[in-house]
Amino acid sequence: MFGLGSFSKRPDAWRLDLAFSHQQELEVNWTGADGEAAVLASLQDALDSPELVHEHVGVQLTPASQQLRGVVAAAGFGQSKTRLSLSVQTTRSQLTGVELTRTVGSSALSTSIALALMNALDVTTVTRLRFADGGAVAALADPRVLSRFTALRVLNLSHAGLGALPAAVGLLNQLQELRVVGNQLRILPPEVGQLVQLRVLAADSNQLTILPGELRRCVLLEELTLQHNRLTSVLLSFASLRNLSVLHLYDNPLEFLPEISPCNRLHHLTVANLRVTADPAYTKFKVEVLPPPPGAAGSGIAISLWDSKQSDKLRPIFSLMLRRSSGHHPLLAGALRYLAEEDPKNRELMAKQENGLQQLVLMALSDSPVVVEETCHTLTLLAEHSPLLADAVVENDANAIMRLLPSVDEQRQLSTLRLLAGIAYSSPAAAAKLATEGLLRSLEELVEGWGQEEEGDGAPGGAAGGGTAGGCREEVRTSALKALGNLAFCADNQRKLERNSGLMRRLSQLALGGQGAPVKVQAAALRVLAILGENELVRQAVGKAPIQGRGLRILSLDGGGMKGLATVRLLAELERHTGKRIHEMFDLIVGTSTGGLLAVALGLRHMSTSDCNYIYKVLGQKVFSRIVAAKENKEESWMESFYRTFQNKTSHVRAVVVGYKHDASVYEALLREYCDFSQQERCIGDAMIDTAGLHVPAVALVSTLSSITPAPPFVFRNYQLPPGAAALAASISAHGGSCKHPVWQAVRASSAASFYMEDFSCGGDKFQDGAVVANNPTLVAMQEARLLWPEHSVDAVISLGVGLAPPSRREKGMTSFMDTGAILIESSTSVSRVEEAAATLLPLVPGVKYFRFCATDPRCAMELDEIDPLRWAALEAATDEYIALPATQAKFAEAAAALGLTQQVDGTGGAPSAAAAAPSTSLKLGSRRKLVVLRAPRLAGHQAGLDDAVAASLARLPGCAAVVNLQRLSVPTQSAPADQQQQQQQEQQEQPHKQQDEAQQRQATVSVPAAAARIAAGSSTAGQRQHSRAAAVAVPSTASEDGAVHEGGGLSGYLNLSSWFGSPAKHLTLSTIPDVAAGAAAATAAAAAAGVAPRVGRTPSPQDGGTHGTDASVSPATSPLRHMLATPAAPVRVAASGQPADGSASASSAAGLDLLALLEGKLEPLLPAMGVLHLGMEVPGGQGPVLHWKQRLQVVAEPSEEASELLQSLGHDPVTARLTDVFAAQPELELEGGRTLSAVSSQTQWSEGAPLSMLLLSASSPEVTLPADSLCALAWLLRGQLVVCTAPLPPSFAAAFLRAGAKGVICRTEKAGDSGSGSSSSFKALELGAEGCCAFFSAFYEALLAGRSVAAALQTAEEQQPALHGAYGLYDCGTE
Repeated sequence: MFGLGSFSKRPDAWRLDLAFSHQQELEVNWTGADGEAAVLASLQDALDSPELVHEHVGVQLTPASQQLRGVVAAAGFGQSKTRLSLSVQTTRSQLTGVELTRTVGSSALSTSIALALMNALDVTTVTRLRFADGGAVAALADPRVLSRFTALRVLNLSHAGLGALPAAVGLLNQLQELRVVGNQLRILPPEVGQLVQLRVLAADSNQLTILPGELRRCVLLEELTLQHNRLTSVLLSFASLRNLSVLHLYDNPLEFLPEISPCNRLHHLTVANLRVTADPAYTKFKVEVLPPPPGAAGSGIAISLWDSKQSDKLRPIFSLMLRRSSGHHPLLAGALRYLAEEDPKNRELMAKQENGLQQLVLMALSDSPVVVEETCHTLTLLAEHSPLLADAVVENDANAIMRLLPSVDEQRQLSTLRLLAGIAYSSPAAAAKLATEGLLRSLEELVEGWGQEEEGDGAPGGAAGGGTAGGCREEVRTSALKALGNLAFCADNQRKLERNSGLMRRLSQLALGGQGAPVKVQAAALRVLAILGENELVRQAVGKAPIQGRGLRILSLDGGGMKGLATVRLLAELERHTGKRIHEMFDLIVGTSTGGLLAVALGLRHMSTSDCNYIYKVLGQKVFSRIVAAKENKEESWMESFYRTFQNKTSHVRAVVVGYKHDASVYEALLREYCDFSQQERCIGDAMIDTAGLHVPAVALVSTLSSITPAPPFVFRNYQLPPGAAALAASISAHGGSCKHPVWQAVRASSAASFYMEDFSCGGDKFQDGAVVANNPTLVAMQEARLLWPEHSVDAVISLGVGLAPPSRREKGMTSFMDTGAILIESSTSVSRVEEAAATLLPLVPGVKYFRFCATDPRCAMELDEIDPLRWAALEAATDEYIALPATQAKFAEAAAALGLTQQVDGTGGAPSAAAAAPSTSLKLGSRRKLVVLRAPRLAGHQAGLDDAVAASLARLPGCAAVVNLQRLSVPTQSAPADQQQQQQQEQQEQPHKQQDEAQQRQATVSVPAAAARIAAGSSTAGQRQHSRAAAVAVPSTASEDGAVHEGGGLSGYLNLSSWFGSPAKHLTLSTIPDVAAGAAAATAAAAAAGVAPRVGRTPSPQDGGTHGTDASVSPATSPLRHMLATPAAPVRVAASGQPADGSASASSAAGLDLLALLEGKLEPLLPAMGVLHLGMEVPGGQGPVLHWKQRLQVVAEPSEEASELLQSLGHDPVTARLTDVFAAQPELELEGGRTLSAVSSQTQWSEGAPLSMLLLSASSPEVTLPADSLCALAWLLRGQLVVCTAPLPPSFAAAFLRAGAKGVICRTEKAGDSGSGSSSSFKALELGAEGCCAFFSAFYEALLAGRSVAAALQTAEEQQPALHGAYGLYDCGTE
């Protein structure tokens, strides 16, 4: 069949390709039968080819010594004597490329022939050389050969069968590309390190086991490919290979990754079975999982044929990257993030890898910002995947991650904050471990510190320049607030944050828009307050009126799938009767299954009923339908699809095993789009609690928690239960719930109808449709209302059903088992049992009006997943007929009246109008019934007004938790030690001139009369008596170190004040206050020793031996009395931002801030029990309650210039009146601005027939006040409190208290005949002493704290003190 010639061996053959500079290419072929001479002859023939010879014309211009003759000349050439020469020249093309390959056979070329070929060629100009034959490569081992390739740039020795690379290759110092692919190399020679110009090294498909360390000298290397080798490690110093952009290590049994972090230009990486590419900025990553190479068992990538899942294919890369890797490079970090984001199962695989989480934590501590960001993102995905993974991340080394927070790099901070938020969101246990004092302090600094910087920038929201820095600062603050909020999901952390008064104040400020905070920052702060259960503050921040003067309004929506179309018709009719939208009518909307979907649509998204009707039909067609053959192009119901499925014998088994009708993926995709709140400006997420920042009612969705037994109801809330609700929830067996799930998950879990849709799993829990346990959620809604507003009654409960079919006789089923199952399902999903209980019990509760709307018609017997438009129309027709019934219309009208009867608030969001109204009969204290009294007495004991007298008397009441004396809460500023040190240095510098200054002062100052010396010398007994009287005034009866006192006032407050005067030599200091009388006498004696005679009734003249002035201790130019009598400076107004409202930064301002912080610290422990806050403060001139008074003391001699000025300022004639007589008639004088001037002590002696008096005067003025526009700073303290003020408050101030969250304000009314000054003297209009006023408030509080309403308590007090009838009124949101 075949001839012998068919099996004859063909001779080996080779081809030599030559490339030349002028694009010529020559080819030389020979076989193994040809000798060396024949090969060289063929080469020479090729080189002699005329194609390599080029002719060209040469032009040359040369100067000529003679006139041109016999040559080509042009006009004018003869005159210039220039010679033009033309010649024809011949050149040969230069050799630029050599390629020698074997075309036939397997034998190697003779080395002698290869050497002869190289010697015959001029290789000095060759730039590219490729040898694919071992014999030819062997010729290169001769250094004399390679040394001739002086211009070589590319050397390709691929597939040449090399066992070793010639060391002489190191001589090619201009080489830029070296390729040795497909050989048998086991090692590269160290001479490779001499190729300093090398940019590409390709050594794929060899048997390399190690790389030479000298390769690090190739600092220009850009591409290194080492695929399909036997490398177990890459021991290279990549710190010197910073230009590397491509690194391929695929199919190598690596035990660990190389340290490639210094290669910041590396954008292509192949390692294990993963290929990663990225853009230059490392913002976009492309990750590709490569198939296992042939013979993978020997390459370290062990993937069997059974490893068909994606997670199995990723085991090699995870085991390599998360085992002992130190390659913290953006490509690796980005690849891990990409894989974790792509498939949730990959996250579990990462966590299961030994030391995987530890390696990720180490990567998060990298110096590369991209690595930190990508790794934190990966850890966040792992933590959010399940609580177990979150716990594992924290257990690994959470402290290392937290060290990133103090970083100055904002992107690093953002990444850490997002990781922290993810961990805290997923696991309460992990959140509890993370929330150390240090971490909370760091988060607070990120919120507070950035805020101060922004305020300093002078631009609202910190965007001073409107650039990227401001936006990043805003993002850091938002992320820090989000992390704080997620930490607060843990109950223990929630209590920690509530005890942090400074943080609570700052959150209130931000939520209420203080200092022009950015909208996202406001939303984030509001979210934290919502998670903490500060619902009243949340209502205030979003502009909703407090629930005052009326009861609660509740809407309950039944479940029923597509039968929710009937609920939409009922809701539309309710809107028609009320003229309002659904979200405007109700305080709480609770829904199950389809009712939950409507609760989100109407309550959270403010959709219209017509939009809801459209959505139902669109969702129904997409979720509950199956597409049949394309040629028919129509949809079929599930029943038709079911029967068609079971006609196929191969698919009916799967349908039975799966156990549900519809694929939930379509439904979930639609829900994600439908429940997307990211476009809302005041939302920072899609969680239920994130919607609390919108102007929406409280919304709850009921589901069934099927992952525990017995399966209880589970409530998804867009609110958090208030602090202290746990005890009440336990007492009424309330159901568990959560507010942190995304909205779409809440809807999906509530509507996971058994047998219709697969159960929903998230966060380690499994949920079924809420209809299993509460298809009619009315009772759940009542429980939620009681937990959310424990102090409010219920006005109206409206329950809407989807329609019921009339009872009918049950047909016999196929088996008794199926009959029993059907009965159980009907019983668990029945809405009638709850309806019967609610209709029976709720009317028995006084004030509650219950309305149930649900049609009963055979047409309502519709399947939950019905998609037939005719059946929809029949259901809607039955519902419309039910609505049109006269009885139903009457019930709708009654329900509308119940919803609108008490809707009487003005446009300020519930703020009161100009006058207080009669107290609401329904306003009572809730479970918090303790009284806390705030006092701010003036410093002198005899200056205590009636306001403070009432406040002090309340300390004896049993229900009084504490009496806080604000006058004792002032603290020295932090700069006081520095000021004292500076003052001491100044005194030391002035010491050399002290005696000289004193002598000059004695000569230049007119002293008090000389007879004053005799007073001091001869009246020591009287001086002691005066000292005793002053001391008696100064010492309080009872004092407490922490400022919480039950009596007192007096001059003890002086000890907390700094000196109000300048030089110690001229002004009375704090240390001399107890000895003020003795000090005055000593000063008088010193003046008498000077021998200065008095001039009674006039100012001494220069002829009297002195200058103008009469007080030895005070010169007229610097007299404190001038400041005491001048128009007072405005007191410090504590603003909402925690800074003085006027922007000052004085010591008084700092004292005001310290005072507010200390006050919050005192009240914070009392908040769980405090229900009433009594303000025993003066309100002078409408400035706001005085939190702290300022005191000045001065010794005044009479007669003197100062005494004359003081008499003139008080409206008296200095010639006829005496200051001593004025204060004897009225010890305390009232000045404008709430100031008072009083005489603490006085001495009078006669000398030379004239009286000489010394008076110790005290002037007090408001130092720190709390204006109405700053009450938002205390909103977290005032929420839910009843505020009582003895003094009259302007209506605007009472309204500010209500806007800050107070449930009501009781204060003096205009009926009492006050002038509106607000001072203590205003009580004189009542003609009632302090004892009567104290008795009035004692009776009021005894009744109020006993559980009676505010109206009843005031009535009881007025009955005991008729003189105060109508003197006090209540401001609340029902005030007109």
